[in-house]
Amino acid sequence: MKRFNLFLSLLVVCAFNLYAQGDFSLTLKPKTRYTRSNDPEISCLVVDVQGINAKLQISSTSLVIEKSEEFPENGKTYYYYEIRVVKGTKWKQNIEFYFDGYKTKTQEIIFDGGKQLQPVVITDPNKATSGYYYHRRIAREYFEKGDYDRAMAELNTAATQSDVNNDELKVLIAEIDTIQGLYVAAQDSADMKNYYAAAQIYHNIANEFNNNDKTAYKLYNEMHKKYEDYTAVLYKEAETNYNQHRYTQATDFYQKYIDFHGNNKEMATSRLNDIKRNIQNKRVMPHVLYYQFDRNAPIGFGYGRFNDRKVGWFMNFSMNNEVFKLINGNWEPKDAKGGIIKTIDGSGSVVKRVDVVNEVSNVPEINLALVGLSIPLVSPHPEKENQYFKLGMTLVQCDRQTPGRLVSWVGRHFSALGVVAPALVCQEMVDKCGTDMFSLANEVKKLAFYTLSKGKTNVEIEDIDLVCCMGKDVGAFDFTNAIMDGNAPRALELLTDMRRRKEKPELVLGAVIDTVSGMYLVKRMTEAGKGQADISKETGIFEYKVKLLMKSSAKKSTKRLQKALELCAET
Repeated sequence: MKRFNLFLSLLVVCAFNLYAQGDFSLTLKPKTRYTRSNDPEISCLVVDVQGINAKLQISSTSLVIEKSEEFPENGKTYYYYEIRVVKGTKWKQNIEFYFDGYKTKTQEIIFDGGKQLQPVVITDPNKATSGYYYHRRIAREYFEKGDYDRAMAELNTAATQSDVNNDELKVLIAEIDTIQGLYVAAQDSADMKNYYAAAQIYHNIANEFNNNDKTAYKLYNEMHKKYEDYTAVLYKEAETNYNQHRYTQATDFYQKYIDFHGNNKEMATSRLNDIKRNIQNKRVMPHVLYYQFDRNAPIGFGYGRFNDRKVGWFMNFSMNNEVFKLINGNWEPKDAKGGIIKTIDGSGSVVKRVDVVNEVSNVPEINLALVGLSIPLVSPHPEKENQYFKLGMTLVQCDRQTPGRLVSWVGRHFSALGVVAPALVCQEMVDKCGTDMFSLANEVKKLAFYTLSKGKTNVEIEDIDLVCCMGKDVGAFDFTNAIMDGNAPRALELLTDMRRRKEKPELVLGAVIDTVSGMYLVKRMTEAGKGQADISKETGIFEYKVKLLMKSSAKKSTKRLQKALELCAET
């Protein structure tokens, strides 16, 4: 949960606090034409001061005021400052505004030529009795009580006021949205009996967002008690099953205990290692009887024992189509001594009646020793080729497909389901749903059946977002880009979607780190003059993904990517 909270701290960058005593709010309003002076080189700065009973003073390093006036009116005070601006030039100054008893505030003022009026509104937010700052203060009072619905209602009212501060309002609304989202996430965790995660979320609400939220403190204590009780039950069940050698059930309970952060995780992990050693030492080894067939061998049976890591053994008996042809003839087995035996694959060899063949598989990441038995069958008819059947197995490795090949694969699947999808739609499917072929096949079926249900045969690209689920790798990629771009609404939307899909925060963080490190690596290599193909060849990353990383990192500086990577490393 510490990692989950890191995402939230990246999004909510400003706390929902009252303005400190002595602070005042300064807002620039749109410029208008200044008509009180006939001099074409005179512009005016008019300051509307509300709720502050002190005289306004302004200063700047090179400010020259031609004329200044002060007008009290309806509880407000207006200050007029006429400033000479040479015709055809831009006047730009950093002006300091200050009152006795208040902190000084600096604001940049720009005039593009003369005859302009720049209105400025200054208020004391803590004394406002109407308008945006009044509703903001009321919202804060509800916020401190933990009444987030009413606080949000006040902020919605504040959004309609003429003096609204939109930049600040967006941050305040985002903070309440985040807290309400955390409450939902905590409840979801509690429903799944992950009381540790729920307690951590409530603790985060009370300590990092709202120290006055009594409800969060109460729920934290409740979840912590449930966490201790539930993990104690899990560990007791795990120990009972372990002592009775029911290793499958014991493994499930130990793993749940670890996932839910039980206090005795070290012992649970040690028990899991003991169970694995027991299985590898052949105390528990599964025996399998299976049937298999392929195009050339319609009948095949096998029996064996398959270990977790060590080499196991098996026997596979299969007969090809040629064997059935021989069975239908008039023949008897004869001694094959000196006979020429034609093997199934067409290569000629001289064998004894029983020939033991040893085969070793070199398939990457699979290290199994395969032992097969070849038995010759001799035909009584000289004009026929002698055949044999053998015991053995063929290992098939399905390589991960490139996005380019997946686009064609998606198109063929759409066609098989009776709909037509242009290449652009297929590309969008791969981009949105990811490159996992199992998940991608399910999403293709969903979209195809949805299209047919509407009485259409052409797949529309707009229906992808409506019907299909976003791939995990794609969601994390977009989430990272939203954070790096400072797009808080989009990041919160993606985070809510991932939370709805119950993705583990650790996996999301891992994907974020992978994306940020990929951006940084591609950025450095691009700056070194490397092209897309060269980067793919040197790093082993698919060219398509390199293209996405180059696009995402193009508008981000190397220094910013490096800083983001350092922040990820600190977690």
